[in-house]
Amino acid sequence: MDPAYQIRTSPSKHRALHAARALTPGALIAVFPSPAARPATPAPSSSPLPSPAPATLALPPMAARTTTCSSCLATPPTPRRCTACKATAYCDAACQKSHWSSVHARECAALRAAGGEGAVPAYVRMAMQVLLWPEKFAAVEALLDGNVDRFEGRAEAWAGMEVPAKVMGGWVAAGAKGKGKAVEVTERRVVELLCKIKTNAFTRSEAGEGLFLDTTLAMVNHSCVPNAIVAFSGRRAFLRALRDIKEGEEIEISYIDCTQSLEHRRKALELYFFQCVCTRCKEDLDNYQLAARSPTSTIKLNSFSVVPAPHKYRETHGDLQGTAQAAGRERRVYGTLPSSRDFPLPERRRQLIHSYASATNGDSDRWAIEPTSYFLQEALTYYKSVDKLEAALAVASLIAVESDPYKYVEPFHVQRVQGLRVQGLMGVANILLGIPPGGDALPSFARQVGKYTDFPAAKSSALSNVDFMSLCQMVLVLVVKWAPLGHSPEWELYLLYREQLQEIEALPGRDRENGMIRAWASDPSQMAQFFDFAVVKPMALLAELGKAVLAVDFAKDKNVCDF
Repeated sequence: MDPAYQIRTSPSKHRALHAARALTPGALIAVFPSPAARPATPAPSSSPLPSPAPATLALPPMAARTTTCSSCLATPPTPRRCTACKATAYCDAACQKSHWSSVHARECAALRAAGGEGAVPAYVRMAMQVLLWPEKFAAVEALLDGNVDRFEGRAEAWAGMEVPAKVMGGWVAAGAKGKGKAVEVTERRVVELLCKIKTNAFTRSEAGEGLFLDTTLAMVNHSCVPNAIVAFSGRRAFLRALRDIKEGEEIEISYIDCTQSLEHRRKALELYFFQCVCTRCKEDLDNYQLAARSPTSTIKLNSFSVVPAPHKYRETHGDLQGTAQAAGRERRVYGTLPSSRDFPLPERRRQLIHSYASATNGDSDRWAIEPTSYFLQEALTYYKSVDKLEAALAVASLIAVESDPYKYVEPFHVQRVQGLRVQGLMGVANILLGIPPGGDALPSFARQVGKYTDFPAAKSSALSNVDFMSLCQMVLVLVVKWAPLGHSPEWELYLLYREQLQEIEALPGRDRENGMIRAWASDPSQMAQFFDFAVVKPMALLAELGKAVLAVDFAKDKNVCDF
């Protein structure tokens, strides 16, 4: 099938990708590198473009260079190191042979010259590969913009380019020696190449795990109201539609976390040397305001989600005055609650206590606004670290019901399915799998919480009636339904959770439950009452418990881990 995009040019945006046909939410626009490995056809209205072969490079993170396969980017249990440079690792001989023929035949000597086991930053290593294999990667230098003059105006950023540029010439010469390849490398050329990589390469995950650069994918422009998303699996990137995209409409992704405040987004975009002028930025819309403007076709997809009521996305949530007033709270919370995991747990709890009031803004109940959303993620990480599953489940449910759906209206959005550090629906399922079936631990915990805040005993008792195994199974059905549309059918986490779902379905004595869940999954509209009873109401109840847990632990300083 031909690519679902065309490359067009304009005076303001240079090259850009536009839809070659109408696209629906979750539709696969393209895979990079393309199996055909040929340029997309330019739009008829555009002028002819220079078309060197598209180039794709993918590298593991520097810190994991000896534990991550440099060929397929998997993490093998027993990595096989390159015995010559000792700077790369592989799953097996097949991966090592493949990587040798693709890049390492010339890269190996260059890495040895750079110090072998010594750490070479991923972006520097990527530049070396481009210089050593011009016949493969010419498009990187020929097609991509590097904002060189703007980088040069920033002393610290420019120094980060100049320092490696001074030594890379020798490394590259060592790699080319004996290969019959003369490579002309000047400091200026290296600096310009590093600028292009810094500007156009993607990190392969939120944790910054490695780099990915494709010369066609790099042409996709930014918007804080994106209509597409990029996901990575191994050495491939998947570009998917987030909403309906009309034929001819520009395809746009977000280079940053677009759910942050305007101030935070502008700061993050400074790396790219432009200021976004999308609707979200021009009107300073917060996440609730933007969710209320979402296309009806997108909102309707949530009928198969933990927030199935379409009217909830159209409601206002408190006094909506843009994100400017949240900027001060963000600075306070980020200052008292750094994201580092290097704190002892008692100290981490103290940080959560000190930041709770600013994060929640006096119980405004606006859980999808930063810094509240950030606080929720950190609180959940804390409860998982101390292995307090009851509190973790309550907070994870609060995120899944009252935060993520308004940050990411698309139920298949990878951040809603997975979340940061597996804290989305997948995180809920993970915790549910650890809750003993038929026990009283969760209702008992809720009763203890209720002693210190307004969480009625009737709600604690209602938790005794929840079939948590069926709840887990149905959450996994949602994950398995949406994950391929937000990422890809080869996503490792999707395959893992699909296997977990199959294991639950195979448990003895669950024929009745399996029958009802299969009936719901095949025709949700006919089983809406069952879904409401088995998933929607229990998740909403757990979300309420999550609010109570946070208030008791971090406002009233009653350590719920002792309950």
